[in-house]
Amino acid sequence: RTTTDLIFNTNFDPATGFTNGPQNINEFESDGIELNLNVKVFDTENFGWDIGGNFTKTDSEVTELDVDQFQFAGSGELGNYLIKGQPVGIILGSIVQRDENGNLLNNGREYAVDPEIAIIGDPTPDWVASFFTAMNYKNLSLTANLQYRQGGDIYSSTARSLLGRGLTTDTDGLQNAGFILPGINTDTNMENDVVISTGDAYFNLYNNGPDEFGIFDGTTIRLQEVALTYRFSDKALDRTPFGNMSISLVGENLYFKAINIP
Repeated sequence: RTTTDLIFNTNFDPATGFTNGPQNINEFESDGIELNLNVKVFDTENFGWDIGGNFTKTDSEVTELDVDQFQFAGSGELGNYLIKGQPVGIILGSIVQRDENGNLLNNGREYAVDPEIAIIGDPTPDWVASFFTAMNYKNLSLTANLQYRQGGDIYSSTARSLLGRGLTTDTDGLQNAGFILPGINTDTNMENDVVISTGDAYFNLYNNGPDEFGIFDGTTIRLQEVALTYRFSDKALDRTPFGNMSISLVGENLYFKAINIP
């Protein structure tokens, strides 16, 4: 467990002679675990094979804050905040208005927006795991590194815009379907039963709806790097000024999949 200070530019009273400047406004604690495993599968004169991986899980909490909440990234009220008792970087934005029972409120065509912003996501992943392999044959070596990230929320205006315009495969076959917004219709105070087009529903929800409809699960699989390397032998370098030399063909981010993104 570690305690860390974060310093941000904050606004000052102009009477001080400055309008803004760096200030330590908070402290946060973080704790977690990291596990590493390395295994040498083969180790001969001409061939070697190593595999391994690591697992990390980290949590944080804002423990001291000079203000009720502090936004340090984002646009408008949507963004990443510091709030005492919450993880660092919690995401706040506009949400659907709800009744005392937690039912979503709408007028049959679109959701009512709550006048107050609220927490809509936590960007901290549940855990992250990496796997690597390295194979060596004489002067050739091949290495690869694969990473898996579980959870953590992201806000994506691109994803919600594509959904709202029906441009992702998630909306295939919905062109002629009807849609009923779940929740309570404020015109009747009954469960909503107004049927609208899927196009209107998706456009109102994902294009023009509250920020909470732009939050998606951040689980990803990434092939971070693959490298093929040739190391010149000592004999080949005898008549050169080099003590060692190698040449590599490296590919980075060769595969990326955000599993739960449209």
